[in-house]
Amino acid sequence: MEFFYKRDENGDVVMIDDVPQLQDKPLCCDIDVLQRLIKSNAAQSKIDKYKQYCVNKLNWSQLEQYQLELKLVLEHNERASINNALPEVDRNEDWETINALPTPTFNFVEATTETVSSLIASELETLDKIEGSYLNGVYVSLTEENQNGIAAVLKGIELAAKHNQNIFPLNFKASTKHGSSVISFADQDAFELFALQFMGARQAFFQ
Repeated sequence: MEFFYKRDENGDVVMIDDVPQLQDKPLCCDIDVLQRLIKSNAAQSKIDKYKQYCVNKLNWSQLEQYQLELKLVLEHNERASINNALPEVDRNEDWETINALPTPTFNFVEATTETVSSLIASELETLDKIEGSYLNGVYVSLTEENQNGIAAVLKGIELAAKHNQNIFPLNFKASTKHGSSVISFADQDAFELFALQFMGARQAFFQ
């Protein structure tokens, strides 16, 4: 938590009225902003940048809560001291009352990029699926849409063979993270190899 505090030339935290002073608020964003970026197939570099903004938001929000509790505790202690109403918790060897000042109970848990990733696990899985696998010179998304398209072509091959027909050469329109890409296949063997590679990559993704 202290990495958000201002420090003097000696490296000590700057305090004003017993309250540590904060640095300028870092760039922050909410998780839903990151989720929208992922769903819109934004560049990985942009996603990584906004993921860090989410980390900042989670940590800064906790810090603001701690600062608020700290101020309330200090105000309480000041009033209690004036009214001689601090809680009696112990006595010293001269049997004089020793008063204990309340302290903030807020438990700060530092957020990391792993924290954010766990919050958006399903969106990240979708992103990885859309990113796909490199097949025939193209990053083909490992989606059900492509799976169904491949299955339809394989069914077409069977139907053509039944009637002594040939559907090759064939252009297959594959879905990618950037939209779609046409992959050309000269013959049945080339397409079937592509289909096997796709199915293997998709199976590995879901293991």
